[in-house]
Amino acid sequence: MIALVVSTLFSAAFATIMRFSQGKRCDLVAVGAVNYLVASSFQWILAAFGGVAGPLRAETALIGVVAGVLYASSYFVLFPLMKMRGVSISVAVQKLSVVIPVGFSMLFWGESMNGLQAVGSTLALASFPLLGIVPPPSAGTAPADKRQNRLMVLLLAGLFVANGLVLLAPRAYKQTGIRGQESAYLGILFGVAALILGITWMVRGPRAASPAGTAGIPMTVACGVALGLSNGICNRGTVFALQALPSVVVYPFYSAAGLAVTVLVSRLLWKERFRPMEAAGLLAACAAALLVNAG
Repeated sequence: MIALVVSTLFSAAFATIMRFSQGKRCDLVAVGAVNYLVASSFQWILAAFGGVAGPLRAETALIGVVAGVLYASSYFVLFPLMKMRGVSISVAVQKLSVVIPVGFSMLFWGESMNGLQAVGSTLALASFPLLGIVPPPSAGTAPADKRQNRLMVLLLAGLFVANGLVLLAPRAYKQTGIRGQESAYLGILFGVAALILGITWMVRGPRAASPAGTAGIPMTVACGVALGLSNGICNRGTVFALQALPSVVVYPFYSAAGLAVTVLVSRLLWKERFRPMEAAGLLAACAAALLVNAG
């Protein structure tokens, strides 16, 4: 349970640091590359001190590589969407993608839940549309705005799918039954993601994150390091939580509680406003976080 709480809190920290990086006009591709490089280094240091159980298994490496590609893809979708819709809505859609690993676990791996957990999981999933629904464009919307809305819908769908597969990766690793290679798995995962973002940054070249300019290298590196540490701790906590608890408990709690913390921080720090529907979603998410751990 401690691992799940730690993972949830650092999940909220990840979105908060990304929003801070945007506010400082950091080059978010560079921030992402540093983030994943730090997260990978963190995991390999843990592996060096704690050791890796036996020779590196092919399944560990394969799932790590695939997950790394998915992480990089999710990151590329997340930061433009966050710029368009803010932290709360972006994270709401991200957390809604929990239905992918939960549904997969129930359909293919035979997991089940008790009555209170079922109520909590249902309430958790019901809370996300309340927080994440995008109002339809009005009849007088300009063509340019309509194109932007279509792009927003594509980004929302892309983030939903990519992040759902990201959340499925540690569950797939658990299914292999391998123990003692968690650090190696996460080190490969973050290393692949760092490589993809690093190559993208070098090919594209440094450029301003906004017309007003970009943050300096020290700020960009500092944000990337903070993001990488939160990312590494969050994912390590998720892996260990999944070894002790079923996916149908871990994912709804992680999503509902993480979303609640993120929304509260966004409201306090960046004054993001919420419609009544979104406020109701926040309350539902908090109640779900309590119920889903019952039993």
